[in-house]
Amino acid sequence: EITVADDRFRTPVRLESAKFSFVLRGYRPLFLPLDDRAEIPIVQTNSAANVSRRKFHSICTILNHAPSHEYLFFDEDHRRRYIDEHFAELVRNAYRALVPGAYRADLFRYLFAYLNACVYLDVKMILNVPLASLYRLTYDDQILVADVPDGYVYNAFFVSWRAGAALFRNAILLCLDRIAANDYCADALSVTGPGVFGAARAGGRDLGTRLFVHPEGGDWKNNIISDEAGLEVIRCAYPGYYDEDNYIKERHYSVLWRDKQVFGLPTSVFNRDCEAKLTGVDAILWISLDRATERRKGMEAVLENFPFIRSLRIEALDGNDPLPLLEGSTPGATATAYEIACCLSHLKALEAALKMEGEYFLILEDDARLRFLPFLGPEDRPDRIAERAPRDWEAIQLSSLFRSELDREFTDWNLAMEDGFHIAGSAAYVIRRAAAEKMSRLFDKRDGKFLVKRPDGAKFLNQKWMLSDVLIFSMLRTYAYWNKIFTTENADSFIHPDHLAWHRKAQTVTDNHWREDIILRRWPPDSNVVAFDSSVAASARGSESANSRH
Repeated sequence: EITVADDRFRTPVRLESAKFSFVLRGYRPLFLPLDDRAEIPIVQTNSAANVSRRKFHSICTILNHAPSHEYLFFDEDHRRRYIDEHFAELVRNAYRALVPGAYRADLFRYLFAYLNACVYLDVKMILNVPLASLYRLTYDDQILVADVPDGYVYNAFFVSWRAGAALFRNAILLCLDRIAANDYCADALSVTGPGVFGAARAGGRDLGTRLFVHPEGGDWKNNIISDEAGLEVIRCAYPGYYDEDNYIKERHYSVLWRDKQVFGLPTSVFNRDCEAKLTGVDAILWISLDRATERRKGMEAVLENFPFIRSLRIEALDGNDPLPLLEGSTPGATATAYEIACCLSHLKALEAALKMEGEYFLILEDDARLRFLPFLGPEDRPDRIAERAPRDWEAIQLSSLFRSELDREFTDWNLAMEDGFHIAGSAAYVIRRAAAEKMSRLFDKRDGKFLVKRPDGAKFLNQKWMLSDVLIFSMLRTYAYWNKIFTTENADSFIHPDHLAWHRKAQTVTDNHWREDIILRRWPPDSNVVAFDSSVAASARGSESANSRH
């Protein structure tokens, strides 16, 4: 054991190595950091803790040029333990599904950088200048390197001074999408590498004005990173790296990609037990317009995941056709024929459900999609949801166009509506048989007309703002489930085509919600509270209109 000392402190260093060379690293920095940005760690990965002499020397160039930084080294075992500790099962399975070590390292660096500010350099790199000298190149709390072709971003070196950056969140989601689908993409760099990193980056300046990768002498194995003056700051691989253990011919990711050996787990691993993911549903009734052929194909693709659950297509009434509108409707009513047709179609579906066996029915509109099917956990199964829901539930909304996240696991839909917040959307909901019978008793169908038999005698279907969710949910004990199990396509709308922009904004909220939840495993802050907290919602929505009709 030796002690390294200066005027400020003494640092003991224990040397235990049978190797002929090693690097001295103190328990505390031996130099004062140039600024607080030096406090973020340098991260490197390798398949094993033991490295070749050349790789060891390349690591030394980084340690010598960044003496103030903490250094973190992750071999395969350490990476798996880190992912197991911090991420959900889906992420763990996705990581293990990747055969190329380079692809696993790609995913790990995104995961680590999402949770931590860090500097990442491939373990094969040679750093030629002090790391701090590159800090002037920062842009939006990051240093990124343009790659080729255009739009790709080099992921073997980056600096990020902020945890939780959207860049890494997006990169993770793109990787998960590709792995779950066994998608080989257009090239070997787009499964987890620079193609993904570039696609995950939104906006910003042209990275090529600062750092860029270019081949020295026309050989990509000799790539270097130069600054704007042409000075080599990083050599991307030490000499002989690609010749070690015949790596380029046998284990290189490009070879495995060419031979279609990238994925070690089939898509069924991620979509496994699809049937179980809708456990508790006795039948699926889906509403579909005859003329909406593309939507119908999309819904049929969804149902292929559930071949053992009974399903029935409900031919939707079309607002383009003459409808038996109600007489004596509310004066000044503005309900459109399309809105009324949608309402009638849902009532038709509930009538059909009562002719089927079962207690719990899933009602879907033809644009409902299970985009995040691989990410659904056991807690999102309908039977588990029903067990946790308030005992008096009659319908549970599984998809909505609410433009902010729900802050309760179960939000009382009617209390929210009374408070001025319309949790819009009838694309997917579960309804009890008793509730469908209740709806049947509330309506009397005569000569193709639905009449509401409410105590006050109000006629509802041609009333102002007559929407299917209002019609169904306002008459039942309805709760909106916090996790939007079903998403909707926003390519068209047969009822409100003028609302598509609003729908897309709402879908962005849903996408962000899923990205956060599947990555960080966040659960509702209070799963026992079912009342609607208007103050929280108002804060989340900001200046959004409280009575949006969408």
